Amino acid sequence: MKVKYLGKIEIFMAVMSALLLFISIMITKDIFKDSIRTHNNNWMAVKGNSYISINYLQSEPLATDVDGTNLYLAGYWLSDSLTEYFVLQADPNSEDTKNLLKNADKLSDQPQRVLGSRNGSRKNEKITEIVEKTSQLPDIPREIKLYFNEEDYFSISDLENPVWNFAQAAFFALIFYAIFAALPNIFILVRWRKSKKAAKAFFEAYPELMGDLNNIESGAAYLDQTVGLAIYKNHLLAFSQNFAIADLQRVKSLEISGRGNQLVYGAPGLLLLMSLLRAATILVKGESKKDKQILMAHHSLDKPEAKDRLVTAIGAYSAAIAVVIR
Repeated sequence: MKVKYLGKIEIFMAVMSALLLFISIMITKDIFKDSIRTHNNNWMAVKGNSYISINYLQSEPLATDVDGTNLYLAGYWLSDSLTEYFVLQADPNSEDTKNLLKNADKLSDQPQRVLGSRNGSRKNEKITEIVEKTSQLPDIPREIKLYFNEEDYFSISDLENPVWNFAQAAFFALIFYAIFAALPNIFILVRWRKSKKAAKAFFEAYPELMGDLNNIESGAAYLDQTVGLAIYKNHLLAFSQNFAIADLQRVKSLEISGRGNQLVYGAPGLLLLMSLLRAATILVKGESKKDKQILMAHHSLDKPEAKDRLVTAIGAYSAAIAVVIR
């Protein structure tokens, strides 16, 4: 025998909580999937980093030393016959930029694949102004002007940080999870703390047990390990599910059920769960109407002989305690 702080219902709730966590992750993943992955489809992804194949580069930069980078007029394949032109932000000292400039006259036949991000990790207003000015240049070729991206630029020096994007996704997943799983998690916490409190009170009341539930065997007036119930001195113990105790000195009546129907009095929302999880219950009533608690036992308590043993034990403890079998 051992003290359990979580029973079938709490474990079921924990499974539900895990399912809600999975759903929250999937929802968030769907929202942030374009931000946290690297796109490999040869076009400028709206979010996240992407590979594109540059087939045109004007060697002379449009601007230099813009936050330590240069800006170039470049183009990449949108399709086999269509090139989109744009402003490329690049670090002049990087290998990718050096290779692009070195092979600028060969790019139409041998496009160079580079990794970058649309508008960088954060849109740079200086570069945006240069993009607008470039689109209005009078000497720009007609084809370039016709297919020039006037709103965005592509940066191979300022990439999106996937770690930051993943952190954002994780944060929102936790927010969704906290909202969706609040009730089951609160329920588990309350039940766990209640069981911990009951175990502490019981072992403090009977120090001779030395914190070991097995030590009740020699002194228990009633013990049914199959059902998970015992009477030790002045307490009725339930240890088949989450640990709970009832002070029999304050008990007026007990209602025993293997179908969980007395939950209508205490916690109606658990009625379906009790039926599905096949846990028997005992509704303990005190002197006042508010003095109620539910002890859960193994479903074998529904057997007549198991109920008879419990009723006999309660009657032997005190004939003043009314026992009702539903």
